[in-house]
Amino acid sequence: MKTKMLINALCVFCIAIFNSACANYQLGSTLDPALTDVYVPTVRSKVNQPGIEATVTSAILKEIQREGTLRICDKGNASTILDIEIIEYNQGTLRYNSNDQTKAAEYTMTIKAKVIFRKLSGAPEQAVILERTFSGEDTFLSGMDTISARQRCLPDASKNLAEQIIDACISIW
Repeated sequence: MKTKMLINALCVFCIAIFNSACANYQLGSTLDPALTDVYVPTVRSKVNQPGIEATVTSAILKEIQREGTLRICDKGNASTILDIEIIEYNQGTLRYNSNDQTKAAEYTMTIKAKVIFRKLSGAPEQAVILERTFSGEDTFLSGMDTISARQRCLPDASKNLAEQIIDACISIW
């Protein structure tokens, strides 16, 4: 009987601890609901990679729609703007062929972007909600020609970049 009472008391204690630990947890976005209407201009680029602006812009718009917290608007109806500039594009060797150490077997693609998410109203010094640099990556095998491999890898690296950017925008602490 004492064992059963001890187990019940322990269960009540654990439930109380769990509830108090989770009391301030918030599921979903921490972004002010008044800031969820976003204008997304075409991504700008400082790199010389054809099509990267369109691919990243498309990935950003798809991620906003998939995630669902932000709502895409024209500039006149938006409360925020998501300004993105690609600042770096790299392709590097991830691993070499085990039979021939001079030939790459797998490559990595990295896209870096400077992101400014800001309010469209209010004082300029208080308008910036998020300003940060993000990196999106993907890998591809060397089994095909490099140009074709890059074109197949670019959307996935862009998607990875978009996921990080949108997650940070809606998770403002």
